Amino acid sequence: MKSGWTLTIVVAMSAVMTGCGGGWWPFARSDGEQPRRLPEGAVEHACAQGKQLLLRYAPDNKSVWVIYPDREFRLDRLAAGPGERYSNGVSTLIAEVDGVSLDSGGSREFAACKRK
Repeated sequence: MKSGWTLTIVVAMSAVMTGCGGGWWPFARSDGEQPRRLPEGAVEHACAQGKQLLLRYAPDNKSVWVIYPDREFRLDRLAAGPGERYSNGVSTLIAEVDGVSLDSGGSREFAACKRK
């Protein structure tokens, strides 16, 4: 009788865990890849060499956030010039009519980025 209750409890717990929305199910198959979600307000850019760049502009366009998978950082708009330039002293984003590029540490990290 005791083993019957144990089996019932295990089955009931498995059913409850499946409904939790966490996606855990011990017998489910997964390809290991989670769906990619774009952060709210972010704009995705396709760049040279197959790179992706995510940017989120402030409502007043006085700053822009560069979004990497593991971190985000803010760049402030610089004085007017050819195109829009945003910088934090280490990285500089250049937004021109034909696209966006990002320089970091003296080298071009992202080039020829076009809005998707």
